[in-house]
Amino acid sequence: RNEKSVVDLFAGLGTFALPLSKTSEVFAFEQSSEMLTALNNASGQTPELKAIKTQSRNLQKNPVSKNELSKFGGAVLNPP
Repeated sequence: RNEKSVVDLFAGLGTFALPLSKTSEVFAFEQSSEMLTALNNASGQTPELKAIKTQSRNLQKNPVSKNELSKFGGAVLNPP
């Protein structure tokens, strides 16, 4: 199934976010700003990918709410 927008929780370097962005807009949450910088750099160098928006966030202390999740058509969870 091809979802219009997908959330990637614990996105890391983009193992799931990058392939998902071939067909969907992706919002990636990750605590490490260094990993998000690498993900943003990789997505920026690949013009055929759809947008990947990122946010640095400690999901264990500040989880994504039900309301926030309702904005997405799909979700990927790859916890540490």
